[in-house]
Amino acid sequence: MSIKSIIVLFLFPLFLNAGSIREGTHGIIVTEMENGILDSINFVVKGSVQDNGSGYPTILVSFPDSVMRKYGVASGMSGSPAYVDGKLIGALSSTWPFLNQPLGNITPIEEMHKLKNTASAGNLTEKSQNIYVSCSIPTFLSFTDSIMKERHLTVKSASASDSSYPVLPGYSVGIGLISGDMTVAIVGTITEKSGNEIYALGHPALGLGQEEFPLVSCKTVTTASSKYMSFKIPVIGKAVGSVINDGYSGIYALLDRRAPTIRTTVSIDKKYYSYNLASSSYLSPLLFQMAVFHATSKSFLQNDKNSFIAHFIIEGNNIHLKSTLFGRRKFAPFNIIAPLSSVLNEMYDNSKRKIDIDNIKIDVTTVDHDIFGKIKTVSIVPKLSRRNGKFTINVTASRFRKCDTTLSIEYFNNRLKPGKYSLVLMGRNTYVKLLENYKIFDRNNIDDMISLLNETPQKPYLYYAILDSRRGGIIGNKYYDEIPADYLQGDNSDISYVKRIISVDSIPIPFVPEGKVITSFIVEEK
Repeated sequence: MSIKSIIVLFLFPLFLNAGSIREGTHGIIVTEMENGILDSINFVVKGSVQDNGSGYPTILVSFPDSVMRKYGVASGMSGSPAYVDGKLIGALSSTWPFLNQPLGNITPIEEMHKLKNTASAGNLTEKSQNIYVSCSIPTFLSFTDSIMKERHLTVKSASASDSSYPVLPGYSVGIGLISGDMTVAIVGTITEKSGNEIYALGHPALGLGQEEFPLVSCKTVTTASSKYMSFKIPVIGKAVGSVINDGYSGIYALLDRRAPTIRTTVSIDKKYYSYNLASSSYLSPLLFQMAVFHATSKSFLQNDKNSFIAHFIIEGNNIHLKSTLFGRRKFAPFNIIAPLSSVLNEMYDNSKRKIDIDNIKIDVTTVDHDIFGKIKTVSIVPKLSRRNGKFTINVTASRFRKCDTTLSIEYFNNRLKPGKYSLVLMGRNTYVKLLENYKIFDRNNIDDMISLLNETPQKPYLYYAILDSRRGGIIGNKYYDEIPADYLQGDNSDISYVKRIISVDSIPIPFVPEGKVITSFIVEEK
C-alpha cells in the first residue's frame, strides 16, 4: 500500500467490528519502522483470543512479511492501526518474546472507543513497559532502572527534541513523564485521530485511569532487532495535548489541552536544573527521585566537599512547606532523595484531603568541613539551685573535644516543682522520634508533618527536653497522671505510659548534633 492510500484511510476512516473478522482474513498494519516513515505490513488473521487478561476478545494475527520476521512485533508498535479492506479494525497491542514466527494480538477498535465515555477505575497493569529517558549516564540509568522496576518499567535511552512530529495514525506518540533538562516518556503508536481526539496503544500505559498526563509527539529513529523482543528507538518531541484516560484498552487523549505538571527546580552551588514532572500520586515521588539524581549526578557528587545544606520548598493547594536538610556528601543524593520522596509519598497517601503539588524547589550548598558531630559529654552545674525564683542548668556539649558549647537553661520554679527530672539533649532526628513516641506528632497526619517541617531551623540547633521521672498515661496527645475510668471502658483506647514532658526547646550551636545524651537531676524544696 502506498503512502498516498494510507493518508486516504486517515482522512476517511471506516470501522469494522472485530466480531465479523474471520480466520484467513488479510489486512495491513501501519506503523513507523525507520526515520519517521510509515510502513504498511501485511497480516493474516489466525483466530481470536477470547480473553487475554483484558476482559475482552482480541484478534490473533501472523505476519508473512520478511521485515516482521526480522523484527517481530517490537515494543513501541503498540497502537499501530490495523485495517481490513480499508476499514480500521483495531490496534496491534501485544505479542510474546522468543517467537520463531511473529504473532500479535489486535485490540478491537470498538473497545478503544469506550475509553471516551468510560471512567476507568485505575487498575494498575502488570504488563511490562519501556520508559525512554534522554540521559545516558550509567549511574543514573542504573538508579532509575532500579526504582522503576517496581512499576514494571524498563529504562531505555532516547533523545529529545523541541520539534513537533505528525500526530496521525501509525506515527509514534508518548505519555510525557518529565520534560525540561531531562525528558522521560512512555512511547507507543497512534491508532486513530478523530478531530482533536486521539486513541493509542491498545493496552494500558500504566492503568492509572483518569489521571492526566502530557501527550507528546514522537518520531521513530530506527527499530532495534532483538531475539527477546525488538524495540523502537524514538525521539521525544513537544507536548501536543493531554492524556485523560489510561484505561483497559488503551489511552484516550485530547489535542491542544495542557496537562498539570509539577515545576521542579534543583540548584546546586548556583548551578540550576529545571524539570516539569507529571502530576501523579502513583508516579510523582519516583519522578522526583529521578530529577534529583539527574541534577546531583551532574554536579556536586563529582567533588570532594564534606557536607551540604539543602533548603527546600513544596507548594500546592493549601500547602506551603519550607524546610532545611543537613547531609554528608558521601551519602548523597540518597540523603536528599529519601526524606523528600518520603514527604511526597506521605502527602499523596494522606486520606483526609486531596493533595495537588505544583512547585518543588531545592537549593543545595556544599560545605568544605564536616558539619556533623556527636554530643560526647553533658554536665549540670550546680545540681541544685533555687535562687531568685529561677532554676538554672548549665550544660556543656562537646563535639569530639572541640567546639565546646555551654548552654544556660532557665525556668521559673512553677515549671520545675520539687522532684526528680531527666534532661535529654538530642539531634533533630531523635527529637522527631521523641514527639512520635509521646504522640505529640503523628507522621500519618499531613498537617502535623507540614507543621513540624516548617518549624525546622535553617541553622543547626540542639534540642532538649526535660522529663518528669514519674510516669503518666497518654491518650492521644493528652497527659493524665491518673487515667479517667470512662476511657478504660472503650476497647479502642490507645494508652501509653511514659515519663511526662515538662518542656521541649532548642538552642543554636555551631554543628549538627547527632544522637542523644540523658542525665538526671533533683529539684529540692528550699
